[in-house]
Amino acid sequence: MKKVLVLICLLVLLAAPSLAQNTLPPPHVVAIAALDYSGYSPDLGWCIAVEWELTPGADFYFIRVFGKKGKTPIRPDGSPREAASWKHTGAYSSSPENPGTVMICHLAEKQKVRFRLRAIDYDNFENQFGETTAPFTVKLPKYGRPPVLPRFGVPAVAVFGTLS
Repeated sequence: MKKVLVLICLLVLLAAPSLAQNTLPPPHVVAIAALDYSGYSPDLGWCIAVEWELTPGADFYFIRVFGKKGKTPIRPDGSPREAASWKHTGAYSSSPENPGTVMICHLAEKQKVRFRLRAIDYDNFENQFGETTAPFTVKLPKYGRPPVLPRFGVPAVAVFGTLS
């Protein structure tokens, strides 16, 4: 019985690499906008809206955001802000009804924000995490400086492309 179990385990381990699919390509970012919500709620501050094309085969998208310079995002619990050296990581689901769009808020004025995207395929046995995009960097201006764009209803800056 032990020999049969060991043989089955070896066959599964030998077959595992053949079950693996290729790594998913990086998501294609189509638009980035910076939105100033500080006039509505001081704890929201700046938000960055990121939109990308859905990658076939991806179940989720993983975004990692790094903040540099300025202050950390305002925290809902009211704790004091420190010098920015923070990271935010989140996973977002995707579907035809829920296109690839995410909004990251609680960012400070004059802060440099850098982020990357990656597609995740949970059905892929060996290569679940796809390739990452090149890093995108957004330098946020002071609160209230950009014009109010009618499309967003708040002061906004189109950093890259046009949000749909």
